Amino acid sequence: MQKRKKGLLILITIIIILLFINPKVISYLKAKTGSREGDVSIIKEIETTHSSQIIYEKLDNGLIQYLEGILIYYNMDGEQIWSINLGITRPIIKTNSNSVYVIDKNKNQILRINKKGEQIYKNTLDKPYKNFNICDDNYVVLYHHTDSPVQYITIMNEEGNKVGEITLGEGEVTNIAISRAQDRIAASTIGTNGDTLENNLLVYDLKGNLIGVEGLKNNVILNIFYNEKGDLIAVDEKNIFSIDKNNKVKWETNFNEPITLIDTTGRNYLTIYSEGSSKNSIIYSRTGNKIKTLAYDGKLTGEIAPKEEILGLDNYKNEIIAYSLRTIFKYGKNGNVRFEYPYSSDILKSFALSENNIVVITKEKTTFLSFKKI
Repeated sequence: MQKRKKGLLILITIIIILLFINPKVISYLKAKTGSREGDVSIIKEIETTHSSQIIYEKLDNGLIQYLEGILIYYNMDGEQIWSINLGITRPIIKTNSNSVYVIDKNKNQILRINKKGEQIYKNTLDKPYKNFNICDDNYVVLYHHTDSPVQYITIMNEEGNKVGEITLGEGEVTNIAISRAQDRIAASTIGTNGDTLENNLLVYDLKGNLIGVEGLKNNVILNIFYNEKGDLIAVDEKNIFSIDKNNKVKWETNFNEPITLIDTTGRNYLTIYSEGSSKNSIIYSRTGNKIKTLAYDGKLTGEIAPKEEILGLDNYKNEIIAYSLRTIFKYGKNGNVRFEYPYSSDILKSFALSENNIVVITKEKTTFLSFKKI
């Protein structure tokens, strides 16, 4: 009996030592039993096949999955609402708040399906597809790439009818954005003028009339979009700037840090992830990496120093989801930590479906989580 007690005491001592020298284990146990502001629980897990061709996108408060030719919609609790057999090989899929848009590059077709699973239209494009974007009013802007020096941009309304066309000369379109509410289309282009590189931001109305041109010098644009105020937001390699309806620059940041991720789904703010200068130093440290929230007047509203390298961002209202390879982080937009939830498998994607519902996607499973506040 004495030997058994002594062996048990040694075992408990070893466990305690392991816990103290392994902070990751402590984090894991904390996440499994609770968090700083509440408890995380699994609502549903869906097993998936090991395929690199599965596509996931958020649609309203649910999840779109495209698997083996079938488009499936799940609600925030993981319940399948509808499915459609499209049979398209390697489609391009984008969503807004109320519809799914699918490009079939092989047939040069575009489909719009609403969140009820109803097909609104299926149209064949008259020119080869290169890129497209949508707005919440379901207007679509498509960039076509042809072998000729002339390039084309097509504008389609909510019923899939062509309402305008833009012809471009030299230069490659790198990003496009559209706002029906503001009657605006923007395109960032890159080209050459002799031996110099030229970057421009072109603004049109929905009929295709050129309204303004902004020269960007050496700035390479990573993303452009229209916010609810009607301002055009442009993100370059290190900074962000806003252009108003009169094509005047309203504000510009001065972060001077490489921007690697950006989430534009927030109504009143945008979220970026930037890598500090330590990323390129001889000894790599993540301490310079930051998640920042920026209001649409250019003011920094929150700054977070994540413990791990972030691979993706999403948000819902004032809640921000960030994920690394093995951890889900939830923050308030002002930078306060809600919880950290570790995973034993590599995370491919994660979306915030509501203030308290999250979906996490790995190669093996799609897991729907609920966060209950204390």
